[in-house]
Amino acid sequence: MKKRARPVSRQYGTTAKWLHWLVAFLLLSVLMVALEFALVAPADRAEAIPVHASLGLIVVALTLVRLAWRSAVPPPPLPAGTSAATHLGAKAGHFLLYALILYQGLIGIWMAALSPVAIRFFNGFNLSALSPASEGSLVFLRQLHFAGAAALAFVITAHVAAALWHHFVRRDDVLIRMVPFGGLWQRLAAPARAMEHRFPSLAKQNWPKSQNWPKSQIRLKRMPK
Repeated sequence: MKKRARPVSRQYGTTAKWLHWLVAFLLLSVLMVALEFALVAPADRAEAIPVHASLGLIVVALTLVRLAWRSAVPPPPLPAGTSAATHLGAKAGHFLLYALILYQGLIGIWMAALSPVAIRFFNGFNLSALSPASEGSLVFLRQLHFAGAAALAFVITAHVAAALWHHFVRRDDVLIRMVPFGGLWQRLAAPARAMEHRFPSLAKQNWPKSQNWPKSQIRLKRMPK
């Protein structure tokens, strides 16, 4: 059965793409450093905790920048025909993602401020100097931070799954328009480009004639069967 060609809709801007993938990379780095905590002895976490806190602060700062940019330059709408439930799910997913990132950052800063040991931002500003140490409060905050990390990991997984669902099940361009060079991928998957033109048979039975290729356009004319 021939697969349906993907629609073409407006791309995300370059700034939005850079912010998206930069935050995604740093957020993954933060989670990887956090996983290291469970693999090493508490005495060996002294070097990893400041790195985790520093990267977390950068993620929070970039998330605030991204929210400001999203407010100034609204993202492109979902493709036509998207159900109301999918619209609602997308809004809820993005809200939870941003809220959990900021929540984790707030709890993290609070924990660093109450820490009895110095936690410096990349060996610079001492976050622990913001408040007197309180080991009792740290125990409770660690539980909140762990719960937030679990929720954030779940939302990120759901976000990735939704993007893959759009790409492989709905076959729209929600994922393509956020990836680098997404405009090129959109043109390669444009509805006017027949599947047989993109994947010609070995027998050359469905190869289009060169005179049917418009020189000023990338899309090809559909050849009669």
